[in-house]
Amino acid sequence: MNIHSITHEYVTVNGIKLHIAKQGNGKKLVVLLHGWPEFWYTWRYQIPVLAEHFTVVAPDLRGFNLSDKPHGVEHYKTDVVASDIAELIPKLGFDKAYIVGHDWGGAIAWAVATLVGGALQLLAQLVPLWRSGYRFRLLFDLRLRDPGLRSVLVAMVPATLGLMATQVNIFVSSSFASREDGAVTWLAVAFRLMQLPIGMFGVAVGTVALARAASSAAERDLAQALDGVRDTVRRGLVLVAFWTLPTAAALWVLAEPILRVIYQHGAFQASDTVAAAVALRYYALGLLAYSAVKVVAPVFYALKLTRVPMLATVLAVATSVLFCVALHPSYGYRALALSTSITAIVNLTVLLVSFSRRYGGLWQPHVLLGLSRITVASACAGLVMWTVLGAVLGQRATEPSVSLWRTLVCLGLALLAGGVSYAVLCALMGVREVREVGQAVGRRLRRLRGAPPPLR
Repeated sequence: MNIHSITHEYVTVNGIKLHIAKQGNGKKLVVLLHGWPEFWYTWRYQIPVLAEHFTVVAPDLRGFNLSDKPHGVEHYKTDVVASDIAELIPKLGFDKAYIVGHDWGGAIAWAVATLVGGALQLLAQLVPLWRSGYRFRLLFDLRLRDPGLRSVLVAMVPATLGLMATQVNIFVSSSFASREDGAVTWLAVAFRLMQLPIGMFGVAVGTVALARAASSAAERDLAQALDGVRDTVRRGLVLVAFWTLPTAAALWVLAEPILRVIYQHGAFQASDTVAAAVALRYYALGLLAYSAVKVVAPVFYALKLTRVPMLATVLAVATSVLFCVALHPSYGYRALALSTSITAIVNLTVLLVSFSRRYGGLWQPHVLLGLSRITVASACAGLVMWTVLGAVLGQRATEPSVSLWRTLVCLGLALLAGGVSYAVLCALMGVREVREVGQAVGRRLRRLRGAPPPLR
């Protein structure tokens, strides 16, 4: 294929006509979004190559080249342009697509992914609700007579204030980061890696903790209810520590090879990898606290104590801002990453102190013993990973002379050695969670093989 076989057509989306350049007839769709001030021609060299395997479409975004140009700045907001692309995909006969963006098109691509992902997340929740017999109807009652609605609105106030405080922290950090060339990128890529374990462990455990705490809080027997809530918090803290502490050790030790494999391409150079690795290590210091907040805070909401998470967030953000102001002149972007971890630690500390004062019984000997064993096992696993890394790569993880494949193999070996050593040490020290994980894996394997469960 060549550029001369590219066809052109118009597709109506959101009440406007988009001009698109199209080539290929593959079963999968690739959408290429140009930057500013450009148009589809930006992708003229990539389109024929991709068209050998895909159906490729490069639209002129609204306001550019041959596409419609509606008047008014409200027509060019990111969500509006993103909805154009989201509507374009089914109009072309596809239910999904690979979206590639350049410059301004990159922001649009990210917005499209967020829009579609949010819609799918909502659908995933609506379907089981509908199957369970739940039905939706719109009610307009400005007098707010429904007591459930009033309680939700009251609970929203402190939650909203807490979110506002978080946004203030983000604004302050971004303002400081923009003063240093490359700092915004280093912090962004580092914290993006942090989101994975937070989502996998913190949010997952927090979701279960909220359900259990709400169920316990609904008990008529107050003593029994508090016992259930305390047990939920204790189990949640230990479980989060079991997963996040070794992950934090891995992020600290293997920061550079991880970033090297994922990001060190094109304009992202070895110096950027080193700088981002420093930020990632500072973020890793707060991984446990960040994840544990996702467990403890929902418990307060289940107990209808919404002011406590709000006050904890406000105090943590205030501490973070003070650290940014005090340390940024001397430590630059490092202070911003450190302040984020401090924010999480202060937030968690306030929540745990408040919970202990109200209900007590949190720091039982078996909880402290479990946390200490997990900490020791995580430190040893980190030492093992550091030894493997030094033996294979030494201090050359970011050097261009070291092949990507060698870095990837070293990273895999270090993670495998660290994971095995962590599991073995936890088993030898009698950590309850490693036994439970082993039992869960065993049950899943038996299901896959169709074998009956073991006799008890």
